[in-house]
Amino acid sequence: MLQREFAAAPAIVVVTGHLAGTRETGARGYTCLMTSGGQAAGRAWTAAITRGGGE
Repeated sequence: MLQREFAAAPAIVVVTGHLAGTRETGARGYTCLMTSGGQAAGRAWTAAITRGGGE
């Protein structure tokens, strides 16, 4: 582990996206990609908290 604060974490969630796929749609595609990634991370965090994570 390069970052010690993550060493004791019960899970590490990494959200990825296909940045090259936004070439055709430009800024709008990039914005949609970032929004979707943020929503996915938010849903994962909410699910973990409702199941008792983070305590």
